[in-house]
Amino acid sequence: MKKNILKKYNSLGFCIIKNVLTKNKIKSIQETIIDRVNLDFNKNFNKNDFDKKFFHKYLLNKRKESPEKFSNFYSSLQTNVNIFSIASDKKLKNIVKKILQIKKDFLNCSDFLLRADAPFDKRNSLDWHQDSSYFKRTEDLADCCVIWIPLQKIDNKIGPLNMISSSHLLGGLPYQRVQKNLLSSPQNTINNKFYVNKKIKKFNMSIGDVLLMDSKVIHRSGKNLSNKFRFTMLTRMVSSFNKTFIPGRLIYQYKDEYNKKLLKRS
Repeated sequence: MKKNILKKYNSLGFCIIKNVLTKNKIKSIQETIIDRVNLDFNKNFNKNDFDKKFFHKYLLNKRKESPEKFSNFYSSLQTNVNIFSIASDKKLKNIVKKILQIKKDFLNCSDFLLRADAPFDKRNSLDWHQDSSYFKRTEDLADCCVIWIPLQKIDNKIGPLNMISSSHLLGGLPYQRVQKNLLSSPQNTINNKFYVNKKIKKFNMSIGDVLLMDSKVIHRSGKNLSNKFRFTMLTRMVSSFNKTFIPGRLIYQYKDEYNKKLLKRS
């Protein structure tokens, strides 16, 4: 990895690295999604239908007509072994080690997620926030890297991630957690003075590209103005070499009311 990329990451809080993952690896994830659709909705989509308009139109209709069934389909993908396999990709691990400036595999990975952002969605789109508000694996909030991987070509129409340059230098900010209902995504809202009238940075990306971002960067979901779902994968890796590293399986360390409710239902 070039030194200017590491310099950009430390200065801006994020960077794009091209061609990290092979197209075949991304293709295998696309096929996993199609297989799950076929199983859960008793369909027979072809493995090459992932980018077809009729495939996305079908999913959009199911999300609207059967939100609970669609939610179960979406939730089933979150713990699929093929989705998790991306985190063990050797090239990706080596890049993150260089970003976090560690030599050995002192990387811990948690909170792996596959997102399916619908066109013009307001239910699950995330407003301006910091991942560090709910992803706390070091007490000092350092050495935590967010990894964002698109499963499609990302352009301004389908909606790239929006970020505020150098906002990670502000440290962890106060926030208020709000959730409208169980089908909507919880929002960790921060004061608008930290993002209003700030220059927004966003990147077009190709299949195989990876965005790396400090967990303290202020960012939001890009607006999907297309007629397709925006499928992305993300995970967060942390250096367990950090002296304030928090071990354990729990992703979210804050015992707020929302997490208490989740624990009661499980």
